[in-house]
Amino acid sequence: MSSVLVNAKEVLQKLNLFKQKLPERTREGMEKVCLKVEADSKKNCPPSITGNLRASITHKVVDEEDGEIAGYVGSNLDYAPYVH
Repeated sequence: MSSVLVNAKEVLQKLNLFKQKLPERTREGMEKVCLKVEADSKKNCPPSITGNLRASITHKVVDEEDGEIAGYVGSNLDYAPYVH
């Protein structure tokens, strides 16, 4: 039979550190995902003479009021939803 000794104080300290860093790490992850989606959107955007649509595709990561972290990718051009 084997036994394991656990230092409860050390475990609690590490859990508290994890809890403190979780929002920051989640935000970093959301930023990476949004950058990837933005890049793929630009890559798949049909070419045009002006390049306005491709240039208008951006992303943002926001901290919502309810504590959630949200990521948005899109364009502010009126015709963007209709281009395939």
